[in-house]
Amino acid sequence: MFTASNKSYVRNIALSMLCLISQPAMSDVSPLKLSEDDVIKLVRSQSSNYREIENLNLASEFTYQALNGSYRLNLNFDYSLEKDKTESVSTFAIPDSDKTKKTLILSKRFYTGTATTFEYTNIDYDSNTTNYAQNYYTLALEQNIYPYIFSNSEMQALKAAKTEVERTRLQTDIDLLDNTKDVLALYWKVQASQKSVQENEDLLKKYGRLVTNVKSKKANSYASAGEVEQALAEYETRKQTWLEDRNTLLTNLQQLKTALNIPTEQQIELTTPQNTVKPLPEKFQGDVKALRRYKVQQLKTKSAVASFESTSMKDHPKVSVYGKYTGHGLDPSQSESFNEMKDDPKDKYIVGVKLDYFFGDDLNKAEKQLRRATQEVELARFARAENDLRSQIENTRQKLENAYANVETTQNVVKYRTEAVKQLNVTYLQGRTDISFLIDAFNKKIQAEVAAINALGNYTTILLEYENLVR
Repeated sequence: MFTASNKSYVRNIALSMLCLISQPAMSDVSPLKLSEDDVIKLVRSQSSNYREIENLNLASEFTYQALNGSYRLNLNFDYSLEKDKTESVSTFAIPDSDKTKKTLILSKRFYTGTATTFEYTNIDYDSNTTNYAQNYYTLALEQNIYPYIFSNSEMQALKAAKTEVERTRLQTDIDLLDNTKDVLALYWKVQASQKSVQENEDLLKKYGRLVTNVKSKKANSYASAGEVEQALAEYETRKQTWLEDRNTLLTNLQQLKTALNIPTEQQIELTTPQNTVKPLPEKFQGDVKALRRYKVQQLKTKSAVASFESTSMKDHPKVSVYGKYTGHGLDPSQSESFNEMKDDPKDKYIVGVKLDYFFGDDLNKAEKQLRRATQEVELARFARAENDLRSQIENTRQKLENAYANVETTQNVVKYRTEAVKQLNVTYLQGRTDISFLIDAFNKKIQAEVAAINALGNYTTILLEYENLVR
């Protein structure tokens, strides 16, 4: 007849065996040794999350280059051949003409709100009634007057995009270190799980010897009432704990492999952590405004303001002045036509004023409301950024100092618990200590060993967090 405890025990054994059987054989592959430094190197070299974070700035870079692309030098060449056999409306004659046209256009826009264009055109016309060659070039200049003298929608949008590129680069550096910290926390989680499995496995052997010893005492009528049953119950409980810890270790190990992009079948061997800890860094005494996190918020605010101004400028009319000069040459001979254009052109001048305005742009109104709200939020965040960052640094520093002190405390607890187990084991064998005290000492020693690993990992990750804050 199985009791509830036995059923749970059998279930845990089955689950553990299933996890072990599901692991592919790796006898021909050496285990991958991992230390804290190895984990950091692997995060930076092959972690998929690390690569994703590195690529986040590509989107802002693309947006900036797309806007900036309109200020590049543009070349356009057009070649056409026209054959015309349509009837003339005035003479009803069919001219049967051939016309070849070649056009070259160079255009360039500048950040000053200036647009320039150079156009050269060559036409060769041949028909049964007339022949001629035509060459002309045009120089055009357009200057935006309003609202450029105050601001400019395109330039503000470009400014916002460029600022966003700078912000994203800084934020990427911060996020990469945060990702490293998170993976490092996983590594220490595996270390603690492994330590718990090792200690429970060792303790299981000790409980086995304890059961044998108690049974021997009972056979000689020296055992106290319930002493054998208490030893057996603790032995079975420790078995369950050991199996559960193995399952936890497998889960944590798989999470670490996933984070480091390590194949599932690859075995991992963790190096034993050193008891020595890194010393506390110097307290931050610098200028908070020089830190990356402050600069990120500053750039974010600057980008939000520029985006709002860019959207607001779209509501304004656009006034520009422009001028064009054309030099023209016409002659039956192609060479004479070109020389006339070059040396003695027939001039043509155009000057003008241009007004552009859009009525009832509901989409721009909605965008303007969104940009205004974003600007207000970022301005409010920036106003308290210095104080918030200073408080965050102070709080993290306090956590770091507490974690550092906790490392030493937990290591002392391990030392004392180890000594207590030795002494209680001697006095128990002498019959001067109850078995419950010995069992309690064994269990608390395991808890102390695992707590020491957790304390060391906690200090390491908080140290990385603090260093990331004060950069």
